[in-house]
Amino acid sequence: MKTEGHVFYAGCSVGVDVEQRFATALDPAAFDVEIVHLGTDEGRLPEAEAAGASRSQPW
Repeated sequence: MKTEGHVFYAGCSVGVDVEQRFATALDPAAFDVEIVHLGTDEGRLPEAEAAGASRSQPW
């Protein structure tokens, strides 16, 4: 069974780089990672905040 995870980011260049490095570093056979761009999917903001994401930048 895969472990599910989410990566929430606002779309800045640093976030995009971290997202890509993180997602490709994990074993796809063991992890099901969803990448969520909060700038284009603002409806997921409450979920991101509940998971511990903070607003260091505007979404």
